[in-house]
Amino acid sequence: MTGKQIRSWAWNRAGEGRGLLIAVTITDLAAGLPLTIAKRLLTTASWPVRELVPIPFFLLRTLMQMGVIFVMLRAAQGQEVRYGQIAAPFRREWWKKALLLAAAYLVATALAQLGPNLLAIKAQERMSASGYFPIPGWTPTTQEDLAELAIYQKGQRLLGLSRGLGVLLGLVVTGVWFPMEYMLFLNPEKRAGQIFREGISLGLRSLGRILVFQLWLVLPFLLPVFLVLLANEAASGWGPFLLILWLGVLVWATPYIDLARAGLALNLLGKRPKGTGKKKGT
Repeated sequence: MTGKQIRSWAWNRAGEGRGLLIAVTITDLAAGLPLTIAKRLLTTASWPVRELVPIPFFLLRTLMQMGVIFVMLRAAQGQEVRYGQIAAPFRREWWKKALLLAAAYLVATALAQLGPNLLAIKAQERMSASGYFPIPGWTPTTQEDLAELAIYQKGQRLLGLSRGLGVLLGLVVTGVWFPMEYMLFLNPEKRAGQIFREGISLGLRSLGRILVFQLWLVLPFLLPVFLVLLANEAASGWGPFLLILWLGVLVWATPYIDLARAGLALNLLGKRPKGTGKKKGT
């Protein structure tokens, strides 16, 4: 199947039982709140505390996302779907392998972000050491001020580079990791080591297709973000309203996004979503 065919199938399939799928989505989003809150509260904490305390919340978030994957796979295969199935990763037959996958994903993410984080620290140190402090409306005129500004701007560019590199590496990690969590539920007979080896191999071989598919999947929902930002600039009274409206549309559309991802995973693993033809595309 082509990416377009998978997205078309997912759009039609998402209309069946959308209420239940949205409830699953909202539960997943709620499970991510503790991680978000912990990161916010620990922004100014020391490095070990800032990095170690959120780990349990990260693992919980990842396991809940696996629960969503389990539900969406069943829906994609035309099987019975119930709300309680979101807890599948916590069941006896799954939880050990699911926890190993979640922990390995945590380590992979941390390693991928190590370089960008070190680069960001270096950039912030350079900006602080410059002695320049941006003040709205003030323009440096002396040679000393201009020299400080030049060092500060180099730090800013380095910080921008670290953020861009972090996003790029994050996309690569999530792309390579993409097949694994689906393999966990589609191939329950496989051990965690087999899932790691085969999942990474498939993820590397299919990385381009996975990333392009994900881009086309979310692209229609990114445009409203820019419209919201423009509206907020033009009329601050409308910005918050449009943001809430966009969040509502995103929640409504998330079952389609998750089903499309499940459809892609099935296709990569040599299976087909329920309700598609027999002819296999590229």
